[in-house]
Amino acid sequence: MDELIQELEQLMGDWMQSLSNMTYEEISAYVDSREQIIERMKSHSLSPMERNKYTARVQRLLQHDALILAKMNELRDEGLQGTSKINRGRLQKTAYETEFVLDSVFFDRKK
Repeated sequence: MDELIQELEQLMGDWMQSLSNMTYEEISAYVDSREQIIERMKSHSLSPMERNKYTARVQRLLQHDALILAKMNELRDEGLQGTSKINRGRLQKTAYETEFVLDSVFFDRKK
């Protein structure tokens, strides 16, 4: 269990160092790695005494969840702004592109 918590702490430390430059894909990979470690931790059955031993370390790791969430929300907002910009562009483009429907054909003859 010590190894798993240490691995999680190392992952968190690496993540915190590059927080401002992380992309969506990097955060997704981080969350996936973290989830795998937590799943392995869940598979260990611990006595209450052992749980108390790791509680402080786990609580320290959980304090960083707010930063993770903030970064994820920041990236989501960037994505929403980009999508909104694209949609506005499409709307403006369709306003200038009128659709002509030819219902009939008119023939003009010279006299």
